[in-house]
Amino acid sequence: MKYQKLLIAALILFNSHILFAQKWEVGASLGLGHYRGDISGNKWMPINPAFEIFAKKNFNPVWSLKGGYSNIALGASDNNSSDGIETVRGATLNNTISNIFLTTEYNFEDFRNPKKLMKATPYITAGLAGYVYVNHGYFSSLSYGVSVPMGFGAKFMLNKYWNLGAQFVAYKTFTDNIDGIRDVFSTKDTRRKFEGNNPSINDWYMSSTLSLSYVFYSIKCPAFQGE
Repeated sequence: MKYQKLLIAALILFNSHILFAQKWEVGASLGLGHYRGDISGNKWMPINPAFEIFAKKNFNPVWSLKGGYSNIALGASDNNSSDGIETVRGATLNNTISNIFLTTEYNFEDFRNPKKLMKATPYITAGLAGYVYVNHGYFSSLSYGVSVPMGFGAKFMLNKYWNLGAQFVAYKTFTDNIDGIRDVFSTKDTRRKFEGNNPSINDWYMSSTLSLSYVFYSIKCPAFQGE
């Protein structure tokens, strides 16, 4: 009986070790970039490419830490607006934002557990990002700053090593100059006031992507002391 208990305990320990051996994950994402700001009536313009490369550490079945680099292209034009003033202004956006980010992910299901029939989970994500961009739109500008990425997604376990993901992330900025539309409402030249931005609302940029990632397994045998 004693040896049976030891065997059962060893099997439980071994299985638990396998489940938590999925520590590291690397992958890439492709998708579309979105913009919400002062050009084109604040409409989303999901017609620009976005990509991302990342590495992820899975601390347990629920929490993960993800870091990486993303490049999000943004574009918009007042010519697509139904607002007559914006049409006259004729501003355009041709901007690419490069991000270095660090985010956490919370999985609602332990989708890698071999005992689970459902090999998928929804999740939420949030963190911090540093960005830099060169705007070639209405006013050319080179700038950098900090944004707060937040979003949601779903993960699907294709097999032991490969995961498929879908994600939407919105980056909250603390500037109103992502689109290059400067604050000129204070100018005394009333003829130029229509060129300005709305200083009460900061710009946002977003990405909708599909990802493919590879999971590394590093199973170590338990150490035994003495004979």
